[in-house]
Amino acid sequence: MSPAAADPEDAGASHPASADGAAASGAGAELRLDGEEAMLFDLADAIVGLARRIQAADVQTAGVASLTGTEIAVLRWVHRHPGTTSGETARATGLHRSNMSAALRGLVSKGLVLREGDPGDSRLVHLRLTELAEQDSRRIRLHWAEALRESLPTLGAEDRAALERCVDLLTSWEGIGPR
Repeated sequence: MSPAAADPEDAGASHPASADGAAASGAGAELRLDGEEAMLFDLADAIVGLARRIQAADVQTAGVASLTGTEIAVLRWVHRHPGTTSGETARATGLHRSNMSAALRGLVSKGLVLREGDPGDSRLVHLRLTELAEQDSRRIRLHWAEALRESLPTLGAEDRAALERCVDLLTSWEGIGPR
């Protein structure tokens, strides 16, 4: 009988014994998460879990336009950086230019993004959200906030302050700037 498989959620646990009963060693020891690695794994795992809760709260029920993940990434960046260019948005979101162009065409055709020429440089086009996109953004923000409010515990003042610091830190890592 083979040994039981290790629980993949137990990131800090050692690897199960081999079929002959010997403990895992060598490369297996390098896979153990300790200290900062364990904390970073827990952070990533918590973010993924919260993202699943948010995704489960289908934004289509909030009455917003149907969007792809790429279009959402572009909208988030343009929302936080009005007047940005296509190239800046592609770099900031990690999109290839062709994917950026396709997303931008979709957003323009859905009436969510405006392309505005630069009066000082005819080669540049600046991106701004339309009023429809601003309204959809407000609806999504309210919808997501309600989804989290329903599934998370009520926060005391100290926990709320700690969470606000975490949000500021996470948004700075993402490069999207302050809330």
